[in-house]
Amino acid sequence: MLTTRFLLKQKSSKGGFTLIEALVAVIVTGILITGVTPLIILAVATRVQARKVDLATQAGTSYIEAVRSGVISLADIPDELITATSNVTTFDNIASPVQATYLPKTDPTIPTNKLPLRAARIDGNGNGFGVNDPFDFIIQPMRTRIAGGEPANLELRKAALDSQGYFVGVRVYRADLFGPYSFNTPRKGGEDSGCANRTGLLTRGTGRVDCPLVVLRAEILPKVDNTFEIRRRLGN
Repeated sequence: MLTTRFLLKQKSSKGGFTLIEALVAVIVTGILITGVTPLIILAVATRVQARKVDLATQAGTSYIEAVRSGVISLADIPDELITATSNVTTFDNIASPVQATYLPKTDPTIPTNKLPLRAARIDGNGNGFGVNDPFDFIIQPMRTRIAGGEPANLELRKAALDSQGYFVGVRVYRADLFGPYSFNTPRKGGEDSGCANRTGLLTRGTGRVDCPLVVLRAEILPKVDNTFEIRRRLGN
């Protein structure tokens, strides 16, 4: 009898100890999951953001190459996308795009009138462009002013740009920044204090919706042999 009671007591004690171990294991597992989950989320966000930046860089580079080859002309972009002088290489003075007026292709009051080129719409994932798609992009084109002033005639502007050459800049934004449900105001880029601090861990991982994904600049050389214009832009 004594032996039986002793064995039952031992079995009960072992069973209680096993239950405590299970509870401790659950608590420890919960703590580990709580600690690891933010790192997993950040890693996924960083990978997604890196993919967006890569696609935006490709889109911006392709746009500049299209301008360089003459497929896209920047002769008719509005004045707010043209620098004040012709001998600058930065576009800091050009404001960021305005959501309400930047995307329409035609004048809302006169639908038959096409608006000047203010933006390029890029379908980044092949499912059609949409202003609610974070993988679609909006490109803001910019260029330097024609030396001597902008001719009123479009053909004269094209001829002057071909003769002089110029600098072109692009800011590539996420399309959902311009969507109807976006409450963010577009910013200019690295020169903007809100976008300059992009090296922080969280900012680098998730990105800022209101900042351009990438800002690019390139020189479009004269299409004719014009040594004078090349030297002028170089400041010589």
